[in-house]
Amino acid sequence: MNNLVIFGVLGFSLVMMLEFLKAFHHLCAPLRRNLFAAAVSEKKILVLMISRGLLALTLPLPQVYLSETISDWERSPEKVRTYLLSFCLVVLTLWPAFLFSWSFLSVNSILILGFGLGLSVLSHLSAFLPFFNKATVKHLKSFAKAIIFFALVGVSFEFTLRWAPLMQTWGTENGVSYFLADGRFSTLLEIILLGLLCSLVIPYEGWYWIWPLILYMSGQLSLNGAIAFFVSGVVGILLSLAVKKNVHSRVVKKMRREGMILGIFCTLLGFLLFGFLKESLSQISLENPQSQKIVLLSVGWLMVLVPLASGLMVWGHFKALQKSRL
Repeated sequence: MNNLVIFGVLGFSLVMMLEFLKAFHHLCAPLRRNLFAAAVSEKKILVLMISRGLLALTLPLPQVYLSETISDWERSPEKVRTYLLSFCLVVLTLWPAFLFSWSFLSVNSILILGFGLGLSVLSHLSAFLPFFNKATVKHLKSFAKAIIFFALVGVSFEFTLRWAPLMQTWGTENGVSYFLADGRFSTLLEIILLGLLCSLVIPYEGWYWIWPLILYMSGQLSLNGAIAFFVSGVVGILLSLAVKKNVHSRVVKKMRREGMILGIFCTLLGFLLFGFLKESLSQISLENPQSQKIVLLSVGWLMVLVPLASGLMVWGHFKALQKSRL
């Protein structure tokens, strides 16, 4: 029974999170079409960065985002600066990790769920009203779905806090808690390898931050372990570029390979940086211990993503300059 409850919460949270991301993606589809249709000159760097950043924010599925970026680049290989910038901005697609982590404590999920259900009823009734066109009804339904699934993820978080003693008992009986709570370097390497294996087996995105978030907040996983799972997920995203076979442009292949290798190196460098600075971070003290855990986890994620984003942006800048001179 305990196993059913634990795995039920983990599976439910992952499915609801993915449904939220899908609903959000459908809601932002008109904006994405307008951004694609707008032919932004590569000489307007600021406008190009804003448009490409918005594209990354409206598609919070990193592997899908990278796959679409490489495919679009293959069709327009001359737009080196545009698609190098898109490649470098992949870190922006991970914003849901921060959204859901901070909503873990500060959101009334039941209230939001009630609002989403009311909005869903309104969206279905509006289909019969003459002053609502089909596009408005469609967007309203997508917005209602996003609100409902966001609230359901929050409900799973509340169940996690309520059933934390049950999860601790289950983990102790199976010996899982001792492994997950061990923050030593050798154990973290095992967790990273386990996470990479999960990336190959689990065909869904986001598990590498939502499951560690749940286990970390329930006391089953150490902070080091949660960051290690996140690192394995980011590395898995970058490694997914290696399995994309339908790329024929030699330039795109080379850029993809270089970006993948550099991205993995910068991600691991950020993880090592987090390890060196963890003692300094542990001095952060808040009145609410749960809030303190969220702050430490968010800072740890940022310390992994900032070197990744910085390294890719510097590499992309010089690669774009090199290609423009040819």
